[in-house]
Amino acid sequence: MKHSTNSKYKIAVAFFIGNFVFCDFGPTGNQIHVYDLGVFLDNVEKLDNWQQDAELTKRIQPNKYPHQVGAWQDKTLSLMRKAQFDG
Repeated sequence: MKHSTNSKYKIAVAFFIGNFVFCDFGPTGNQIHVYDLGVFLDNVEKLDNWQQDAELTKRIQPNKYPHQVGAWQDKTLSLMRKAQFDG
């Protein structure tokens, strides 16, 4: 979990699944970002702002999407399952 001091989100939670990291940014209306595990650990984790679009994975699509749009939970679950087996 990360509290950001200079970003529009107040908190972020990282979920490590297989070789991927799913970052969910709050409050409601923000986005989910998906990173390769190594990229997240090497280039993103220590930053104050985890919303690093240039570092997003290319192996799972979509790799960034809002979570206020309908059925985002189903999309996230589907991508997490894919990450489990593809990672």
